[in-house]
Amino acid sequence: MKKSFNKKRSFIIHKKTIYVGNLADNVKYADLLALANQVGSPVWAEVHRGNKGLIGYSTEADAKKAINALNGAQLDGVYIEVSAYTKKSKS
Repeated sequence: MKKSFNKKRSFIIHKKTIYVGNLADNVKYADLLALANQVGSPVWAEVHRGNKGLIGYSTEADAKKAINALNGAQLDGVYIEVSAYTKKSKS
């Protein structure tokens, strides 16, 4: 009998997701969503340790537009870095 393991599956669609770096310490996911709403239709946002975050958009075009529009923007007095999301390789 085969055992079924509950492996956590990622819901991230890479082409529709952007990476946001250099976030201020107090930034929450709602802050990222508000920023993301300025340039498209975000579906979700996450803030991670290390002052990083991710924003998922409904379309690839919105994600590309957001990268161009938001890179270098200010959020809570800090200039953020925005780029296309790429999955980290496991070393």
